Amino acid sequence: MTKKAVDKYVFCIYWMIIILTAIYSAAFTVYWDRYTIPIVINFVAVLISGMFYEKLVGLITPKRNVAVHIGVSLLIFALYISLALTLSNPQLFTYLLGVFFLVANMNYMTMLNLVEDPEILKRKILLDQIGTFGVFLSYFLIVSGYPLIGEWTLCIGLFLGTCASIKKLLSL
Repeated sequence: MTKKAVDKYVFCIYWMIIILTAIYSAAFTVYWDRYTIPIVINFVAVLISGMFYEKLVGLITPKRNVAVHIGVSLLIFALYISLALTLSNPQLFTYLLGVFFLVANMNYMTMLNLVEDPEILKRKILLDQIGTFGVFLSYFLIVSGYPLIGEWTLCIGLFLGTCASIKKLLSL
């Protein structure tokens, strides 16, 4: 099997596990109420954005630094699973999403000096920093007693950020 075929295989397994965990969580562990809908929309936005950028980072990662990328990808994978299992808890979901954004940002910053054309990563870092600020603003609203406002604010912000990320990525 070629490296490209193995990459596609691993990519598919990675995302299938995350999506199956989310389906299991949504079907069996989530208490569905008015807070759940924006959380599920947020999770889907993070999945869509993550699929595009995981593929991109896999393509631009130099071969000598694949081990570092795999290590951080496993941590991000664990955070995806954690997010999927906390769909019924707005406070915990938003906190883990903030940690997710910080870890993803750390991954991109460590790769900044390793790639030949860092412009893509600089754009992604800027978008993730804005996203991190938005997530923690939403978290503040949730713990202040306004969970519905916090979740919908996050939902709108993630939707706009995901659209901007995909637009930038597709224009390259």
